[in-house]
Amino acid sequence: MMNGIIHHSSFSVDCFMDDKPETPTERIAVVALALFRDGRLTTTRAAELAGISYQGANQMLERMSRTIPLYRDEEGYWVMVDRL
Repeated sequence: MMNGIIHHSSFSVDCFMDDKPETPTERIAVVALALFRDGRLTTTRAAELAGISYQGANQMLERMSRTIPLYRDEEGYWVMVDRL
């Protein structure tokens, strides 16, 4: 990382976190970063990353899908439609 910008695509979201995120903003950021990196994510994995329940993660992802190109596919993965 240089000047706060990630220049390499082979990083782990977990390597940025010493503790679970504490605020809604931190939770959303961690999940969005994982989605951007991998292009898809299960609700269970989102819950693990954010440190919240499955139901909370599902609700968060549904709300996120209102503002970013995100949908749940037939396999149960949340998928980003247009990755940068």
